[in-house]
Amino acid sequence: MRTDIRAARSVTPHVKTPGSRRPLALRSLIALLVFQGLTALGGGLAFIAEPNGALVGIKRSVLQNTPVGSFLIPGLLLAIPLGLVPLLIARDIAHNWRHPWAARVELLIGVSVGWAGSLAVGLGLIVWIVVEYLMIDYHWLQAVMGVVGVAITALTLLPSIRRRFTIVQIR
Repeated sequence: MRTDIRAARSVTPHVKTPGSRRPLALRSLIALLVFQGLTALGGGLAFIAEPNGALVGIKRSVLQNTPVGSFLIPGLLLAIPLGLVPLLIARDIAHNWRHPWAARVELLIGVSVGWAGSLAVGLGLIVWIVVEYLMIDYHWLQAVMGVVGVAITALTLLPSIRRRFTIVQIR
């Protein structure tokens, strides 16, 4: 039995007919990924522009129990893996984007890179919030973003979402 690498470009069939809409769970997942991406990108860029936290109104003393002395490293982490990446993943799953470079990986994991990335973003956000909570004082935004991380993870793991992004192998 031979697996054709082109098989990774095929996903569970989705026929988009005029007037058809994406399922609510998928639309919600895309919206949460965009929300996460935009908020993290905005906060990250603000921290990169002013590593002392002045643009966001946070005092540097918040970082006293952390291994960093400025908001530059947290800003980079917010802007790229928690900001830009979720926006790219939202685009991928919204348009069922297929990456030829990822075909072999998709065959190995059995799902699209977009689906795997969505799960990674959800879990990564949960870890980020837990670590942030343990290192700095509580802020209401941590609870909001923690719920967003749990929601992204839960929506990604829904059977209907997973089936939609399962890779079909041609035999």
